[in-house]
Amino acid sequence: MRSRFSAYALGSYDYIIDTYHSSTRPEICASDLAQDCNSTRWLKLELDDAYDESAYSYVRFRAFSKEDGQFYCLHELSRFVKENDIWFYIDGDIQPDSGKLKPNRNSQCLCGSGKKFKRCCG
Repeated sequence: MRSRFSAYALGSYDYIIDTYHSSTRPEICASDLAQDCNSTRWLKLELDDAYDESAYSYVRFRAFSKEDGQFYCLHELSRFVKENDIWFYIDGDIQPDSGKLKPNRNSQCLCGSGKKFKRCCG
């Protein structure tokens, strides 16, 4: 999960496509994915939980981003499978509390600066 988040943050869209499992890989090229994501700035990843069940591993995470001056949280339960010692993303269930965020002025900024939101991105 961390490597996929880092790939989104760094714009390594070939890596994102390559880490989809062959059974769920979208019919999209890296340049199309880049165009879809060009205005999104990924800020922070929080891993909430990880567990194994049957042949799959699950990761619950929150990924914070900023797009057009608005903050967002993507809260997802992702499913992965390991084949030949390589992890592949199968799919994910977006949780109901995903969407726009309005950070509290005195909370720590989502960008990871360590500053209060009002003194940083707010």
